[in-house]
Amino acid sequence: MVKVSKIKYKGEDRHLETLKKTFLAMAKDLRVIFVKLADRIHNIQTLYFHPNPVKRQKIAQETMKIFVAIAKRLGLYHYQLYLENGSFKVLHEDAFNKIFSYLKKYFGDGDKYTAKGTKILANLLMKEGIEHFEVKGRSKSPYRVYEKLAHKYEGKEIGDIMDLLAFRVITKDIGDCYMALGIIHKHYTPVIKKIKDYIAVPKINGYKSIHTTIL
Repeated sequence: MVKVSKIKYKGEDRHLETLKKTFLAMAKDLRVIFVKLADRIHNIQTLYFHPNPVKRQKIAQETMKIFVAIAKRLGLYHYQLYLENGSFKVLHEDAFNKIFSYLKKYFGDGDKYTAKGTKILANLLMKEGIEHFEVKGRSKSPYRVYEKLAHKYEGKEIGDIMDLLAFRVITKDIGDCYMALGIIHKHYTPVIKKIKDYIAVPKINGYKSIHTTIL
């Protein structure tokens, strides 16, 4: 296994895809990737105490560009969250602290909000006749909020972001997915411009889902 830090790369954006593929190809056993990601998480958790600020920035940038991308590609959501938020705190400490404080103030007990919302949605769908579904809830992490502010809500405040709290309904088939959407819109007011149908028009990578924002 070759240390990632030994790989020299120039024109980072241009060669990033090749670098990620190379890193994956180096591991004949997928378990090696898990070990490397876990090791990097440990590094990120202790990185804030590293005495060299330049080294801290370099490690955080490398983590964002390589390890976060790999965790995302492998669907390792919790690995990804640890890595990107730990790196974000090092790279943009002021922004991290501002967003973290806001989320703690209004969504401090995130599990309570997601559990309550999940229960409400599940009861609603069952009452309306939907069967064999799963509801999951989550609150946005600091880095995801930062991304939203940078790309979709440029120049606005955190409070302007509409989906700091989000839920996912997984159904057994497409028909039930559309039915669930109708039920939710029946009971809550949808933001029309925020409805996106990626089933009718899938994303290039094959992703299929329906997104909606409700009040």
